Amino acid sequence: MKGGKYMKLSRSQLSKKYNIPSSQWQRRHDDLLDWLNDFFSIEEIKDKKSGFYSYIVPDELPDIIPSLPRKASKEEKAEDYEQYVVKNLPDEPTPLSKSKMSRDAIEDFGYEKYHHTSYKAVSKRYVGPAMDKHGEHSDTMVWVDSISYLPLTPEQEQYLHECFNKVHLSELEMANAFKKLAQEQNIDEELDNFNKAIEMFKSRFAFRPISVYEWQKKTLAVLN
Repeated sequence: MKGGKYMKLSRSQLSKKYNIPSSQWQRRHDDLLDWLNDFFSIEEIKDKKSGFYSYIVPDELPDIIPSLPRKASKEEKAEDYEQYVVKNLPDEPTPLSKSKMSRDAIEDFGYEKYHHTSYKAVSKRYVGPAMDKHGEHSDTMVWVDSISYLPLTPEQEQYLHECFNKVHLSELEMANAFKKLAQEQNIDEELDNFNKAIEMFKSRFAFRPISVYEWQKKTLAVLN
């Protein structure tokens, strides 16, 4: 697993936390792992000598998750989320993200039908792949309000760049930080300066700006 902070739990620790009976591991092992993946990233490891299982999971886990339903169909869930994505991808380039689409899908039907609460898990497993399949995004990113996804006004964008300048964080340094992050290098200093600039902006305009792509439905290639 790349990025983020993780810990290792034994099967008994994981079972105790979420009240998972041992019979469920024996009878519905694959269904259970698939169900857990809907709420957080999980990687199963079997010790070759002892035969015991352990699990790599995020440091921060949800306190409670619903019990495994009698029948959990990954195909059905994938189909539902794919249909939602197809229906809600804009026809014209529009500021959007996989995270927002996932949150909206959970609010629309995912929580009620599947008890999904983690937009990160839904994005990784269902919405993200569906957006890649049916949508396309711009080469460059735009700054928007993190709640409404409305683009910043020229005044707001100018002030945001002033905030970055005040903490001595240029666009090139931010781009290099993203590259370092992809290579799992430490970017604590850049993140600290970035957050200072964002908080400066937020204190003036009362919202947090984020940078996102503009998404739209895939356009059909014109054949000659």
